[in-house]
Amino acid sequence: MFVGGIMRYCIWLALLSGLLLLSGCSEKADVWTPRLGNFSYQDAENMYGPPTACQEMENGDRLCGWYGGGRAAWSGRAMLLFDSYGILKEVPVSGDLE
Repeated sequence: MFVGGIMRYCIWLALLSGLLLLSGCSEKADVWTPRLGNFSYQDAENMYGPPTACQEMENGDRLCGWYGGGRAAWSGRAMLLFDSYGILKEVPVSGDLE
């Protein structure tokens, strides 16, 4: 069980590192600022499809990453942090996803 936890942590860390590397410094954070506290996990899934990966935090928050194509014809990447109620709390990586 402990090995599985380490493996899951390593996979998540690799995904996070890859998204950070690919996104660089983004100027699109302003697109997300008005959504803080007003945008839900369900809204994100409806707009972009299921996330590439999600990690439940010990405090109940959920960190999810989207990369590549999803619903509609978008192509982008983002990492979004939702609180335990599924409301957008923070945008650690906004990439070019709008």
